[in-house]
Amino acid sequence: VWERAQPPAIRSLAGASTEQLVQALNHDNPFWRLTAQQKLVEGKKTEAAPELRKKVTARSGVAAIHALWTLQGLGQLDESTHRTALLAQDSGLRRTAVRALGNDPAALALFFSSGVVSDSDWLTRKAALVKLAEFPTTKTHPSIVLRL
Repeated sequence: VWERAQPPAIRSLAGASTEQLVQALNHDNPFWRLTAQQKLVEGKKTEAAPELRKKVTARSGVAAIHALWTLQGLGQLDESTHRTALLAQDSGLRRTAVRALGNDPAALALFFSSGVVSDSDWLTRKAALVKLAEFPTTKTHPSIVLRL
């Protein structure tokens, strides 16, 4: 072990407050981000929703992606936040927002209004095509697929 190594910022999330768990979504280590996300969802920490929405609307970084999944897991992902994520500059956040869409008519409308089917990032377009296949078929599906 390197003698000058800094002690880790997080040693445990056992008994962590909601605020500490939300902060842990920013951690460099994916283990702590995923653990914090899991504790927020399994603990039904809906009081974290406003802070999680702020992270998503910051529009970039892995913390925004974890915040989006946490909101979805808590049942607190509102249309406005979801739309913001679908239109974000960060292609990873856009891709995640596509995957987090449901299969209901509201999700379908949000999907088509976001333009992710013609996204500049090919992985986001791929996620959009996969999501398109999950939606009930409409008259616009064939024309979209032909355009692509």
